[in-house]
Amino acid sequence: MNVLEVSPLFFLGAVLSFIGVDLLYEWLVEIRHKLIMSEYIVLVITFIAINIVGMDWGICVGILVAIVDFVVATAQHSSLSQSFKRSKAVWSAERRKILESYAYNERSPRILSFDLKGSIL
Repeated sequence: MNVLEVSPLFFLGAVLSFIGVDLLYEWLVEIRHKLIMSEYIVLVITFIAINIVGMDWGICVGILVAIVDFVVATAQHSSLSQSFKRSKAVWSAERRKILESYAYNERSPRILSFDLKGSIL
């Protein structure tokens, strides 16, 4: 027995419409406070592109917009910064003095340390 032959089609259509509207509301409206603005704009552009040009090309447009958003966001922030850290090794007083005067010299240091933050490509 086929379920579609017995059940009224308007009932199945109403259930599918309800599920679609509920998912649309959840994915486009309720998610807004959980995303940053650029990610939300990528989401909305992807949704609009899917409705205009179809599923496959809409996803491709969304991927391209996400790539552009990522490049713009990472280009605005420097991920490299100098940090002033010293060796935590235990040195004798004489060797520590040599290390401080030669390696960690403020005018021309021989040892530099850097912190990498954010997206590193």
